[in-house]
Amino acid sequence: MPHIDTKSQPQYLELANYPGTSFDVPLGQYSTMKCGGHAFCVYSPKNVDDLAAFRRINTLPETLLGGLSNVIIRSGGISGVVIRLKNVAQCNVSERSVFWAGLRNVDACKMAASQGYSGMEFLIGIPGTIGGAVAMNAGTCGQEVADVLDWVEIMDDCGVVTRVDRRNLNMTYRSGGLPADAMVIRACFRLMPSTQSEVSIKHTQLLLERAKGVRLPPNVGTAGSTFKNPDPGVSDGRKAWQLIDAAGCRGLCHGGAMVSNEHANFLINKGHATPEDLILLGENVRRRVFDFCGVLLEWEVKIIGDEPSGANAVLLRKKN
Repeated sequence: MPHIDTKSQPQYLELANYPGTSFDVPLGQYSTMKCGGHAFCVYSPKNVDDLAAFRRINTLPETLLGGLSNVIIRSGGISGVVIRLKNVAQCNVSERSVFWAGLRNVDACKMAASQGYSGMEFLIGIPGTIGGAVAMNAGTCGQEVADVLDWVEIMDDCGVVTRVDRRNLNMTYRSGGLPADAMVIRACFRLMPSTQSEVSIKHTQLLLERAKGVRLPPNVGTAGSTFKNPDPGVSDGRKAWQLIDAAGCRGLCHGGAMVSNEHANFLINKGHATPEDLILLGENVRRRVFDFCGVLLEWEVKIIGDEPSGANAVLLRKKN
């Protein structure tokens, strides 16, 4: 993507001097996939009031990104405005612990442990932020956010914040059941009194369980589980990685992308993969699994951004 000249882009001119905005930002440097296109504009608010004010004046499309741990960003980049939330306020840790959306899951878990509260240990090994975890109902080792969520505060595109009780959310497997335009601001978790040492032991046990059989090289680019586990009724109880493995996809490559030999549901960047390499490889895996057993895997990783121009775009259209 060429350098963005805000003077030649009237729709961005109003935002050029807005505090917290930056332009022509390479998002691959933040993504756990270690690749991705640029953002035309990135806005990082200082606090919730700033975010609300920004959303009231902004007329461009918005994309909310947290830890960029569960996305593939196409090489064409993201037009409009990318909003990146950081931990903009102090969290309240108690039996009803309130965490801001931009806080990393691992940091929230450590904060709860330091105060002697248990219940959210399963999030310790899930990359990303609290907001993303709520939005996708993240989970592992038999637990998910829906099990411990009390309420969530969401902001609409007019900057209005509403608190929604967990009972009023249709949370399902890998879905937070939030309105389409909702932006998670804060989330409250129901926790239980414990001790720091007991919670730390649980953290260690869960990390060991999650890492069992997965020994990826250090600093490898991956988003973790790429596809959702299918309904047990259509997959004979087999998980996504088992179907991918049985279809002969372990170690399969496309360009700089590869199906991990350590975990068949992980796509990895060998060091020079493009987003399109990862997308094409993923679609090839889906086709092979479908041809093998008739199950069409659903992407868990979100594919966002504009399609690239040139040869890669032509190839992508042909393959899909």
